[in-house]
Amino acid sequence: MIYEKVFTDIENPTIIDNFIMIYLNAKEIENPNINLEDPDMYIELNNPNASVGLIHSKVWFVDDGAIIGKRAGESWDRIDFYKTDESDAKYIKEVVDYEAK
Repeated sequence: MIYEKVFTDIENPTIIDNFIMIYLNAKEIENPNINLEDPDMYIELNNPNASVGLIHSKVWFVDDGAIIGKRAGESWDRIDFYKTDESDAKYIKEVVDYEAK
């Protein structure tokens, strides 16, 4: 199932601000225990006015939060991983009406 939601800073400033704060507060981790080929969701934060992609990421929901894999470069060959807490994972799920696979 693909979740395609578009939020803008004009129409949804709180959602955009919350996503940015989730990314800023996530703790960097090494070697997550996840299936890299099967994320639960993709999240992109873009600035269309400047034609710039700000964040390209994959998300895996785990029992105690979420793992965010943030693309570090032009391709997905290098990924930096971060861990969120349960409340941030719950917020992400609620905003996109996520249902488990």
